[in-house]
Amino acid sequence: MLKDASQKHIADIIIDSSRASEENLTNVSIENLVENGMALILLNKLNNLPYDLENNHLVPRLNDFSKQLHIIHELQRQAFKVVFEAFSKNHMAFIVLKGWALAYSVYDAPYLRPKTDIDILIEGKHKKRAKEILSELGYANPRGWEPREIIDQFSMRKTLVKGIYANIDVHLELTNDKALQPLFSWQELLNNSEYQPELSVKILNKSYALLHAVIHLLHHSCNSDDIKLIWFYDLYLILKNLSHEEKVILLKKIDSAGLSNVMRFALEAKQSLFPLSQTSEILNVLSTLGSDSKFIYLTQPPSRFDVMFRNFKQTTGLAKKTKVIQETFFPPKEEIYLKYGKNNGWPLPLLYLKRIVSGAIRLLSKTK
Repeated sequence: MLKDASQKHIADIIIDSSRASEENLTNVSIENLVENGMALILLNKLNNLPYDLENNHLVPRLNDFSKQLHIIHELQRQAFKVVFEAFSKNHMAFIVLKGWALAYSVYDAPYLRPKTDIDILIEGKHKKRAKEILSELGYANPRGWEPREIIDQFSMRKTLVKGIYANIDVHLELTNDKALQPLFSWQELLNNSEYQPELSVKILNKSYALLHAVIHLLHHSCNSDDIKLIWFYDLYLILKNLSHEEKVILLKKIDSAGLSNVMRFALEAKQSLFPLSQTSEILNVLSTLGSDSKFIYLTQPPSRFDVMFRNFKQTTGLAKKTKVIQETFFPPKEEIYLKYGKNNGWPLPLLYLKRIVSGAIRLLSKTK
């Protein structure tokens, strides 16, 4: 699932500070750290070393990057606080997911976990009102159109200052994978959420946060997307902070959902990067739990073609299947201009053709 050996090298330094020597850090680039979401994690490790790295090329740049993320984090936190208050005022239950939730639940400091947007889960019936509230607060759809069938979420954006945005992804389901959606009802997720006092919101408990983190990681893997090291580190920290009671809840859900093979696949990959005794204990139990073969695709080599075919197959009804084809291959012109620019000099029909041809090439190159 990982892209190259440099990610393993970074993980080795993070997990064992004794490896943070001048020599081992020579081949670590700040660009790779930022791309993998590990920049401030490494800086935090380096700042806590019992010795100084006198000539290290990373520390000054990482310190500058840290200051920038502090500012961005605070600007976004204040903006999202207004959204949280508006949702609550309208009696709209919601759960904060992924990066922002984990930043406040398992990280030493919330700014250490990089976040490009905030993910909020709501009940499907509140979609219209949620969009109205966000529009009233100055948020708009950055995409110019909204897919209806290929994903069960919508995105809104607001400019905070020049070059800095508050991006919100509002999810109507825990995952866009239609085979997995029936495993997680809204009420079950609400029952397995807990109050986060610093954000004044509900987040998933660590049992369900781990399940979601695994599903999110494997969903990207299936789509041939680049896998970020921070996603494995999320798993490491959740497991490190998992209580006995949360472990019981986790194993019970894995068993009833038939996800033991899926969890084993992800946790073994995590263990190869960020080993942890708690993970070994869970892996020993997973072999005794229920496993449904219909989810085996989550552990197979990535194939965008397989993902597209599976999504089409799992969509019920001719009208919805037709919409999936349309949104996948012939989206509105707004999507085309978003990709190629409105003043690119090409007629719109040729841009559609260019998109289909280039997409087919990428699809075939990553099918196996």
